[in-house]
Amino acid sequence: MSIKESTKIALRNFKRHRGRTFLSILGIVIGVFSVALILSLGQGVKGYVMNQITAFGTNIIDISVKIPGKSTMGTVTSMAQGVTITSLKQEDFEAIAKFDFVIAQTSYNTSKAWINYRDKENNTLLLMTSHQYLNIDQQEKIAEGRFYTEREEKSFQKVAVLGKDVAENLFGEQSAVGQSIKIKGESFKVIGTLQKRGQMAGFNYDDLAFIPLKTGLKTLLGVNYVMEGLVKVKPDTDMPLAVSRIESLLRRRHNISDPSKDDFQAMSMDQVVAIAGDVTTALNVLLILLASISLLVGGVGIMDIMLASLSERMKEVGLRKAVGATDKDILHQFLVESALLTTMGGMIGIILAFMFILGLGFIIQRLGIEWKISFPLQGAIVALLVSVGIGFLFGLYPARKAAHLEPIDALQKE
Repeated sequence: MSIKESTKIALRNFKRHRGRTFLSILGIVIGVFSVALILSLGQGVKGYVMNQITAFGTNIIDISVKIPGKSTMGTVTSMAQGVTITSLKQEDFEAIAKFDFVIAQTSYNTSKAWINYRDKENNTLLLMTSHQYLNIDQQEKIAEGRFYTEREEKSFQKVAVLGKDVAENLFGEQSAVGQSIKIKGESFKVIGTLQKRGQMAGFNYDDLAFIPLKTGLKTLLGVNYVMEGLVKVKPDTDMPLAVSRIESLLRRRHNISDPSKDDFQAMSMDQVVAIAGDVTTALNVLLILLASISLLVGGVGIMDIMLASLSERMKEVGLRKAVGATDKDILHQFLVESALLTTMGGMIGIILAFMFILGLGFIIQRLGIEWKISFPLQGAIVALLVSVGIGFLFGLYPARKAAHLEPIDALQKE
């Protein structure tokens, strides 16, 4: 029996039992839709994360505090429990700046504070950092005024540069430059405002206020340490070697002989990108495996439906074998029906996923979110092929059972 004949017979059976056909392919539709959707969203999230991480540039080395003897996760947990590392200083970064491969460096500390202007106030994240910050984070652009200078930083000047949201909340349409604001009871002069930047991973860059590092540490926090810093190196720098030299310098400055007891961690953006890529890939694989469960459930449903179909078609199978149909013909017929069911379900699932992703992409674009989402054609094809394979796999048992029926037994059971 040809595939064409088997397909015609299968389609007639599907038409005769529309409700059963719909229920049998529903699990496949959901499974393929889920896999295609997760692949698309996973690629979009991975691309978005990578773009945000590399926004600073790939020639950046991040240096932050670390609990000695702890992993990065241990550091985060310890800090959440109130453990503070005070050994990383601005002077460490000034020493790092003497390397011939370093272009610029900046260190910083942060604090939440209320900023007041007359009868208005705004709860803002203060970023106390050096005058070189804009040389490293080139995503930040001055909208009006200027950033503070090295002289202003060294002389502990009380000046501030406001993010767009902060400036609008405090001053509305009025220019903020030249105005005096209060931060923790201290008067600061606004010398600049920043262009709108938006959010990254839930962090609002427009709700920031920049003040000179020395001023912030001494006047507002009363401390002499920083929590983190960035080092920008020349584009052709050997990054692993640069990280190694920075680590050696900091160990000498912090009197550390055992690297396992480092109270800091230095990581290039390449390393951060690699870690983020591994995490997002692992997460996507896990989600795909979870979504694939619905494909397996759909396969079990196909097998149940085919067994139910066989019980109703005993007479048909017996008559066909009585007039000369071989075991192979019957096996072929039931396998074609099973594969056809999963193919239909897979194609419907892909179409629905494509329409959903198209609509979601349109909404994301209208909202102004910088997240490119696209339909993963190759992944969708793989999901379709997997669904067809599931059709053959779960249709094999009913097909073999039908093929091995004796004509007399089949007619008697009917």
